[in-house]
Amino acid sequence: MSAPEPHVWILPGVQQGTPCVGGTRIPVETIARLVYGPGGSVQLATGSYPHLTRQQVLVACWYVGMYGTAVWSRRRWRAWAAGHADAMWAGRWNEVPDPPNGDNVQLALGSRS
Repeated sequence: MSAPEPHVWILPGVQQGTPCVGGTRIPVETIARLVYGPGGSVQLATGSYPHLTRQQVLVACWYVGMYGTAVWSRRRWRAWAAGHADAMWAGRWNEVPDPPNGDNVQLALGSRS
C-alpha cells in the first residue's frame, strides 16, 4: 500500500477548522512560518516535525501561498505556488524547488500583515 498523497484538510473538529497538514493537527501556517521565517527552510520544518515529508511541507507552503491571508505569504509565495502547482500535482516532486524564505524579514507570530 502506498502512502497517501500530501494534502491539506479543513475539519471543524480539528484546530477549530484551521487548515492543517492532512492527517495531522499541524496548521499549515505553522509549517509556513518555519520555512519562511529568517533562517527558515523546508529542512527546518521536517526537522521540527520529523513525521512530515518534504512533500507535505511543500503542499502546506503551496496552500499558504495560494490561500493565505498574511501579506508576506501572498507577496513572496503566490508566484512560487502558481509556477510549480502542475509539477506538484503530477507527483514530480524533484522538479519543485523549495519556496523562498524570508531571510532579513521579521515575522510576528499571529501577525496578519
